[in-house]
Amino acid sequence: MLFPDGGAPGQVVLSASDLRAASECEHALLAELDVATGRSPASPLEVDEVAARAADLGTAHEQRVLRALATAHPSGVRSPDGPAPTPQGYREAMHQTLALMADPQVAVIHQACVYDGGLPGTATPLVGFADFLVRSDDGAWIVCDAKLARSESVAALLQIGAYADVLQRALAALDGEAKG
Repeated sequence: MLFPDGGAPGQVVLSASDLRAASECEHALLAELDVATGRSPASPLEVDEVAARAADLGTAHEQRVLRALATAHPSGVRSPDGPAPTPQGYREAMHQTLALMADPQVAVIHQACVYDGGLPGTATPLVGFADFLVRSDDGAWIVCDAKLARSESVAALLQIGAYADVLQRALAALDGEAKG
């Protein structure tokens, strides 16, 4: 959950982590919002060594997947720069994601920014970074996530589905602009 206007609670931008948290415990997400808006005091955060190690292993796994995709698609992998954490920064990064998707030379986008702020029908914007967007043989894009889990989780599927929905709506909006 982000407050892009210098940290002041105003426009809330939900993150993929917020979707995951809400799928596990809506109350915890709302409690986090209360802390972020100053309605509740923050609890001291304890360092969870197991979670930190799992995050390190997940990052290493994502890098292995990236290397494998780079081998499979020489010169077809792009990793855009991270955006400024502002609505404008996210909009620009989303435009970069869409431009990379339109480039026929690009087969894989690593850490593609997905942001629906400004799209029709968006009340509370969502921002996230897809581990990988992979172009299929028929030219369609597939949202892929590099997880260490042995099977899918509801939270991971929700995250991937949200990214796919935002990208589909953004492409439809672009298609409407091109026809109009």
